Amino acid sequence: MTNADDHTIKKSARKNQYDAIIMGANLVGLTLAHELTRRGKKILLLDSKDVVGGHLAPVETEKGRMPSHLSFVPQNEESRKLLTRFGHLIGQDLIVSTYHHEPKTFSEGHLHRFLGFGNRPGHSLNELSYYNTSDAFELARTPSQWIERLEQLYTGELLLRSEVTDLIIENENIKEVIVNGSKAYFAEEYIFCLSPKELLNLVIPFESITPKIRHKISKAQVWTQISLHYTHSEVITEDTNLHFLMSNKPDNDPCVGRFFAPHLNESIPCQDSLWVAYMPSEMAEDDDQIGNFIHYMKKQIKRAYPNLFEQIANEKITVHRDSHGELSLNLKHLARLPKIKNFVLASPFLIHERNLPGQLAVAEQLLAEIWPSTDGGEAIPQYSDASPTSNGPEVAFVGTRTEDQNPPLEN
Repeated sequence: MTNADDHTIKKSARKNQYDAIIMGANLVGLTLAHELTRRGKKILLLDSKDVVGGHLAPVETEKGRMPSHLSFVPQNEESRKLLTRFGHLIGQDLIVSTYHHEPKTFSEGHLHRFLGFGNRPGHSLNELSYYNTSDAFELARTPSQWIERLEQLYTGELLLRSEVTDLIIENENIKEVIVNGSKAYFAEEYIFCLSPKELLNLVIPFESITPKIRHKISKAQVWTQISLHYTHSEVITEDTNLHFLMSNKPDNDPCVGRFFAPHLNESIPCQDSLWVAYMPSEMAEDDDQIGNFIHYMKKQIKRAYPNLFEQIANEKITVHRDSHGELSLNLKHLARLPKIKNFVLASPFLIHERNLPGQLAVAEQLLAEIWPSTDGGEAIPQYSDASPTSNGPEVAFVGTRTEDQNPPLEN
């Protein structure tokens, strides 16, 4: 990863005019930034944090790296195609094989096979149901490694610790974006890869977002991901299946987690585990609520593994606000708000795919439908460290590009 130092900048063009400014250096933002730059576009990528990747960023501690994602993708044809095309985009094979998965749960004093949520009520079951499947892809690389690869490939300009505080709009077009309250940047297109709810926190003229869309965004179901990352000083279990852990009270949502394959640390066997749950983002505005939620998660883990917390070599807790959600805007044009012509809402909240496939799908759809490549051009390049096991992608992730020109960004 590239460390932020006085707002990390890659290949600065020394001018504040760009073909596109992308707000949010998460998986969607990095994918769009890399591909548009590869086509010859001048891109500025902004993020308020000091590292790229959003909730998929590598979790680094003084004692070493820990998993940031459960590395779980259910097996289905659409996800296979998305992973294959994205793998060709970054020059890496992502799928090793498929495997049969038997998730576990804990009740009546023992672990047993998880059969589903049944009629259990819950706030976040739509998000958690993504993990409840019997077949999955074994991934060759973790999602945090995808992030590192995209950052390595991206050759445009990157500004970290750079929060978008204002969008200046004139005649239904964004004229400029204001960063950290003072610095102005200009572009033909503005791509918003952050949570749609963050739009309502910006200083935007009321008439630029219709009341109907404002209402839908304000009422959208948005989740904050709470992740408990652990390295255990000994091997806890050889079972790497997902665990759904929950209390007997039906109103309390489950958490989902897993143990990863054991590894050696200075010749001593140890093991990582990761536990994830989603709380409504409006609750996550209260630090006490977050603390109570973390306590609840730990309590469920301890019920299933009573001695687990006595064998912790490393621990980190991460909170990712508005990391997941669902939003229906019924837009006439994909991701285009009717009152802002040069603005793209690049959010996986808007499509039905969830989690990793949703993020890959929204990037692919935007590149294909809003910035289509010219037919008959050069295929997506393969990079030097790629080790393809097939004859090439079934379909290029974002089409092709010509050798002598790049497709214009549409207004």
